Amino acid sequence: MVDPGFLYILSALLLILTIGLIYFFKGDVLQPGILMSMTMLLSSILAALNIDRWQLQFSMSSTIVLFMAILSFACGNLAACKIAFYRQPISPILTVKYYKANNLIFFSFLIMSILAMFSFREIYHLSVLLGNTDGIFNIIKTVRPAIEAEQVMLSRWMNYRQYISLAIASVYIYAFLSNLIFFKWSNINLILLVPVLAYIPFMIFTTGRMAMMSFVIFVVVIGNFLYLKKNQFKLEAGIKSIIILGILGIMAIAFFLIMGYLSGKVASSTRTPFIILSHYLGLSVPAFDVIYHQIPVENSLIGSNLLVSVYRNLNFLGFNLPEVEIFLPFVNFEGIDTNVYTAEWRYIKAFGIIGMLGVMWLLGVFYSYYYNYLKYNNSIKITSLIIYATISYPLFLSSIDERFFLDLFGTTIIYIGVCLWLAKKIILDKY
Repeated sequence: MVDPGFLYILSALLLILTIGLIYFFKGDVLQPGILMSMTMLLSSILAALNIDRWQLQFSMSSTIVLFMAILSFACGNLAACKIAFYRQPISPILTVKYYKANNLIFFSFLIMSILAMFSFREIYHLSVLLGNTDGIFNIIKTVRPAIEAEQVMLSRWMNYRQYISLAIASVYIYAFLSNLIFFKWSNINLILLVPVLAYIPFMIFTTGRMAMMSFVIFVVVIGNFLYLKKNQFKLEAGIKSIIILGILGIMAIAFFLIMGYLSGKVASSTRTPFIILSHYLGLSVPAFDVIYHQIPVENSLIGSNLLVSVYRNLNFLGFNLPEVEIFLPFVNFEGIDTNVYTAEWRYIKAFGIIGMLGVMWLLGVFYSYYYNYLKYNNSIKITSLIIYATISYPLFLSSIDERFFLDLFGTTIIYIGVCLWLAKKIILDKY
């Protein structure tokens, strides 16, 4: 039997830190430090509950390293608040637009449907080339393993179509939530969700769960922020937002399992929904302990498994650099395999422990400044808010794997940012 003692110690330390941050920020659950601490707390609890099944140890050194990482991020959060927003009052919102349903909604739906048809055609043909003979219901099961093994890549046009569709869906989600929170409910608001439904195929076409998780997180951040903003971030609103966050979290988990079913990762008698959830949300923590003690932090290229977009762009510009891989190798731990080891391990592998703590502090400063700029503004900066919500998912997923540098430290965020800005100008500014 494996002793989960240090996992419980880590969970207790993270619980104390989370409660302390919630108290300090008066229930503002969207503060980056709170989100970072809460997600690691959830992962550590799930790990402790499953550690005997996985037969993985967890050491005191890993407890110290992971807690110091989260504490470093929280210190960056606090530093940005104290330096840039010290005693700054929260101003009431002066004006909020009401977004009526119009013909542009159906035009947007038509554009997204056409783009979805092109994307479906491309991924179906790719699955046939990879040996799919069972029709459309076997597309994802055929393509996903080849993508994970980096044998194939989706075309840039596939990505561009998703960026455009993501931008359209995002601005309509904002419009719907803004109407829902600031104005009296009307059934006509549901029409604003029509383009959002058209984005679902694009999440499936990515063959993984990341697009789904990032979009669900986007909705959670936008909705909670608007609710807190309406109530001037009062403590009562903060407590209610925590409850809302919990409810939305349960819904997100259900959606996560559904997307897993669509990609062929089905539940069974030996693979229950709880085991699946624990595997994805909790296994990375004890896996960190194993990989931290077995693999040396040395590499010929700095950040080769972290700054993937940077190295690929340099190679595209003509630099002769070795190929880098975004996917880490799978490691088998007593019959359980994984290739995710928390964001902290990627930072340690790239920069060492001190470098990792520095990166966590800088990320805490960045996210804190951005978020509190939106919080203390007397108006809703729609474009800035939508972009922030779009890039906030690394906060929720850092206990699983790194996403900030992998996804946002390259040209991808530029393309998405431009698409979001254009979609906001074309769709929302018409009102």
